[in-house]
Amino acid sequence: VLRQVDDCGIVLAQEPFRRGEPPLIAIGFIACAAGNPVLRYFIHRGVAAVDATLAEGETLRAWETTGPAMVTPIVEAVGCRAILPAHRFFPEYWDSTEHWQTPREDLARLYPDSLMYQFGFSTNQLAG
Repeated sequence: VLRQVDDCGIVLAQEPFRRGEPPLIAIGFIACAAGNPVLRYFIHRGVAAVDATLAEGETLRAWETTGPAMVTPIVEAVGCRAILPAHRFFPEYWDSTEHWQTPREDLARLYPDSLMYQFGFSTNQLAG
């Protein structure tokens, strides 16, 4: 994976998306060397977004505040190109009602080209 690093020094993955939607950048997979400035900026912006949201007394929405909606415009502005296709890490669209019932032991058989599977525990309040 790290062999695909570009000038940004970071490898990212697309979020799963439905046909017709523009793909977003996932935050569940990031590969880079320690101290990477793009990752450092993601963290800085995420902390600032959480602080601002809390200061306004609003409810946090993870995917907008620190997730794909925050990261995607940064990646586009910086011009990072090492973005792996969603099926390698997130083989099913995250809000599908069917993928949460997929037995873990069936995942490798169903998605042999995937290196990882996103269960959506944090954003969907699922038990591990």
